[in-house]
Amino acid sequence: MFKEKFEKGIKILFWMGWIIGTLIFLIATREKTWTNYALSLLVSFMYSFGYGLSNGLLNDFLDQKYPWLTHTKQRAITAIIGTLLLNFVMTYLLNYINLVMIQRVPSQDFFSSKYNFTNWFFINLALMVTAFMHARGFMLAMKEHAKEKIEEQKVIANTASAQFTSLKNQLDPHFLFNSLNVLDALIDEDPKKAQKFTHQLSKVYRYVLEQKDKEKISVQQELDFAKVYSELMKMRFEESLKIDLEQKNSFSSVFVVPLSLQLLLENAMKHNFATANNPLMIKVYQENNFLVVENNIQEREKLDHRQGIGLANIENRYALQSPNKVIIEKSETYFKVKLPLLEK
Repeated sequence: MFKEKFEKGIKILFWMGWIIGTLIFLIATREKTWTNYALSLLVSFMYSFGYGLSNGLLNDFLDQKYPWLTHTKQRAITAIIGTLLLNFVMTYLLNYINLVMIQRVPSQDFFSSKYNFTNWFFINLALMVTAFMHARGFMLAMKEHAKEKIEEQKVIANTASAQFTSLKNQLDPHFLFNSLNVLDALIDEDPKKAQKFTHQLSKVYRYVLEQKDKEKISVQQELDFAKVYSELMKMRFEESLKIDLEQKNSFSSVFVVPLSLQLLLENAMKHNFATANNPLMIKVYQENNFLVVENNIQEREKLDHRQGIGLANIENRYALQSPNKVIIEKSETYFKVKLPLLEK
């Protein structure tokens, strides 16, 4: 990288020196001889390479010591001071070589006021060119940084998208497995109800397939589905299950991750027993900027320590969608899950 940059810089300085030397020869030189042309090129190359290499090395040193993006203030100050000092010294050095050593101007004349304007002109010209070089370096650093950030965000977005897709793909077998368990129980208890359950299940599952690929869904749509799903579950639990779904006009303009209510309803029924005398009561309502799913606790005996994917799936999908976390509250009498409401 450094080698390519150096070679490119040498080519630019060479062409600058050749063009300027040729123009000086054609415009300012009275005697158009090959000797004078060679002398014009020699002087022009001396200035272009003298200023170019010295300022290029200073710029590279400052890039290493004080990068623009991380040490902007220090870089600006050192660049101004360093450029002033360097170009002051280089101007007097190059002008001395040109005027005193090549053109044979007496050294006492060079250091007199006679050549103050010449030195002042070259210093200002050099400062203009190097100021452009530093500004260009700053813009290139900003451009490279912006490019890196874009690439970084692309990687993050692609990773998040892959994670989200993976999490959504868990929903199909999870939902189907739990539904088939309910159907299996109904077949023994009530074959006719099992047949009706199968018919309703096909409608519900169609909704699952339609919505699972979305990243967000309105609370109202999710509540409508939860109502259908809860009716399906009541075919199994009858009076042992009571579900209260709050309805608000504002639910059409706020969003949650798809199938979150269905997973939380499943979660409540999975971990709690329900009887006619001690029904499982589930409430869904809004509390500030959260959609709350609350149920009374009637825990089943834990046959093993395995946990379902329902709640973890919701938490992980929310982590990819929003900085607001899912809140879980548990007491001796109730269990709450608070889903952050998302904007469109």
